[in-house]
Amino acid sequence: MLHSTITAGVLPSDAPRLDDGSALAAEPDPDALDPASAEGGARGLAAACELRYPRGALPFLRGETGPPEMAGWARPRGEEPDALFALLSGDILPPSVFNLGGAFGWAPTVQLTALLRARPAPGWLRVESRSRAVSSGQFDEDVTVVDARGRTVCQARQLALAPLAR
Repeated sequence: MLHSTITAGVLPSDAPRLDDGSALAAEPDPDALDPASAEGGARGLAAACELRYPRGALPFLRGETGPPEMAGWARPRGEEPDALFALLSGDILPPSVFNLGGAFGWAPTVQLTALLRARPAPGWLRVESRSRAVSSGQFDEDVTVVDARGRTVCQARQLALAPLAR
């Protein structure tokens, strides 16, 4: 079952009064992880857009655990990010609960709210996500998407089902 509600308006063009921005640099380091360079090449989202992750940001890939946080950079292949790509970026990272260990796989969204805050500037989008509560087979996730100018362009919050342990 799917239900959708869309509220449309005019995106602001003035500078924000407050915007915390991102802890990530505006562009990925040359040694950032590129999922398209993995064995088998680009698949899924990595085939349609460029993704990069800071070294050490994905402990689950090394068989380690860490806080339920993810970070990375994203941009469409062959074009600059637009408002729709900014919205997509609100759910572009792997589930942050992967870093807790124990279960990997599909984490279906139960509810997602995405707020488009501004049109993104050309360049990489910085994406950071964090879970604050994981219980009863569900987790929450807050995501902030910041453009190359340092302006928040999307905020997303979702409730999802945690992947089942194998």
